[in-house]
Amino acid sequence: LHLTFLLPLVDADLFTSIADMTKLLDFETEIATEIDRYIDNEHARLDRLKNTSLAALSGETAC
Repeated sequence: LHLTFLLPLVDADLFTSIADMTKLLDFETEIATEIDRYIDNEHARLDRLKNTSLAALSGETAC
């Protein structure tokens, strides 16, 4: 039994798998970038909250 007719299918599947893996790696990079952006935004939000809290505390002690 000769299965040489399946070789083009195997090559096509391998190419598709590589293309899918490339997309997955790109998606993974995008997720990491979004997580970093989220963390930066949360740090900024917490800094604003801390400054607001400090301002309120200093205002209370001035009264």
